[in-house]
Amino acid sequence: MRIDLSKVPAAQRAQAEKLAAELASIAKKNPLQLFAPHCDEQQKFLAAHTSIVAAFCGNQSGKSTIGAVKALVNLLSREAVPVHLQQFRQRPWELPTHGWGLCPSEDKIFDSLLPALKKWCPQETLYGQNWRRAFNAERMQLTFRNGSTLTFKTYKQDPSTLGGATLDFVWYDEPPPRAHRDEAATRLLATGGPEWYTMTPLKANSAWIRRDIWRQRAADHITVCKWSMHDNPHLNKARVKELLESYVNDIWRRAREFGDFMDIAGLVYADMPRCAVQHKPKRDEFRSWDHVWGIDPGIRNAAIVCGGFDHHGVDHIYDEALIQNGTPTQYAQAIDILAARYGLARKRILFVIDPAARQRSQATGDTVQSELARVGIFTVNGNNDREAGQQQIRDRILHRRLVLYERCTGLLADADEFAWEMSDDDTDIGPADDSPFHRLATLRYQVMVRPFYPAYEAAAPERDLGREPDRALPAHLLTLPAVIPPLGSMS
Repeated sequence: MRIDLSKVPAAQRAQAEKLAAELASIAKKNPLQLFAPHCDEQQKFLAAHTSIVAAFCGNQSGKSTIGAVKALVNLLSREAVPVHLQQFRQRPWELPTHGWGLCPSEDKIFDSLLPALKKWCPQETLYGQNWRRAFNAERMQLTFRNGSTLTFKTYKQDPSTLGGATLDFVWYDEPPPRAHRDEAATRLLATGGPEWYTMTPLKANSAWIRRDIWRQRAADHITVCKWSMHDNPHLNKARVKELLESYVNDIWRRAREFGDFMDIAGLVYADMPRCAVQHKPKRDEFRSWDHVWGIDPGIRNAAIVCGGFDHHGVDHIYDEALIQNGTPTQYAQAIDILAARYGLARKRILFVIDPAARQRSQATGDTVQSELARVGIFTVNGNNDREAGQQQIRDRILHRRLVLYERCTGLLADADEFAWEMSDDDTDIGPADDSPFHRLATLRYQVMVRPFYPAYEAAAPERDLGREPDRALPAHLLTLPAVIPPLGSMS
């Protein structure tokens, strides 16, 4: 640690140097003796004992530091934790304690998390009493003398690899993808351990956190803390001011400065909730619709979206299904259950499927499409132009040509999370990847069967359809051409 004594009067310099030497000695032996939260919200984060504790903060506000200290308080033995920090231990004083630290990349581990841990961790508490022996770079695991471990994972890993362990806590530094969070949280089921979030809610993965944590922050099992970069006393104030003024986009500034949840690129279907109605379709109208159902097959998740177009071109989405770890036979069973619910025969429905379903298995030569045909579900290939399909849905929402009935809660939940993607330089937005949102992707195939063009529809009354009032078309225009046999004329 560094202590600036340049402004201490000469008469008091000797005493100040003595005190500085004593503090340096204390810090070397146990840096946690000198740790104190720099604001009330940091204190609240440390003191929280709920199953979810989340810090939504600005950049460089000390969120990784507070996460590292909370982890250490729960990993170390009681005698290694200073008395003023012992009250913050969330887990019982039963050792060893095992936790995970998840973050976006290995660079984040080495550039941010490990330096914070090294700064505050007493070296004598480490396995072998030094970092070289305590940290296994191959396993990305930090081991302590008491047997506790902190293992690092990244969001680049496939979620399926996050299995097998039983943990006492999980710490997410920056927003985790939902699939990674779900797998990691499963590791806590045996111990009932907590989840800690330290993050700036920017761009990727923050939408589901806004919905499930931020909006639910009044729940008894959730504690939410917020502080900004202005609360960090160790930052250069002039440099902070200069940096913030460089952000042309004020939305970016609020997110980075205060940790506010902002849809930087915006939700793709932000107005979809206004399409929802809390009743079932009327029976007489229902029978007159052209029923088009979308199918998005997948090994882990398959979606079915049930809809019908009325004579005004309005798309009525009246049901949905999400099948996990299913087969084409199970898709057919789900379709039959849905069809029976509405009294529809298969022949009344046009089934449109993700065109990827026609890709053949390397082993058998079969396709999902052919497997469905074997069980009596005959499908047509959907239009997989992602940008066009998303714009079709947006146009239908804007012009009230899409209706969602009461069973379509999954579509509404996905729409509340699905945002445009920013370019790498944060200057532009582009088509968003809806592949993780299976119901939304399926809706896209379904709406593209009956494209809706607002401008073309608005101009319909002015279009010349080739007729004049009270005047028949010339007879030769109504005469069909002679049909020539496939092998040509015999005359």
